[in-house]
Amino acid sequence: MALLSFCLAQSVDWWSLGVLTYELLTGASPFTVEGDKNTQADISKRILSAEPLMPDFLGAQVRDFILKLLVKDPKKRLGKQRKRKNKKGKKKPDL
Repeated sequence: MALLSFCLAQSVDWWSLGVLTYELLTGASPFTVEGDKNTQADISKRILSAEPLMPDFLGAQVRDFILKLLVKDPKKRLGKQRKRKNKKGKKKPDL
């Protein structure tokens, strides 16, 4: 159970890095939309159902980096845990 919690915590940290990077570069949250309602419920719906809008002034590599961090499936997100084998051939998390 502790390892599962650790892995989940890491995936949330990668997601947070994506949000923070976006906010530092744009001055806004990746899931708020100018001119739209931005209540907590609206933002939560966008997080679950929409990709964040990427401003044109962000370079292609920056956009790619942020979008890979904001992948909704933690198993597919940039920074996910990789499995490696120990000396006995058993898989263990790459921490």
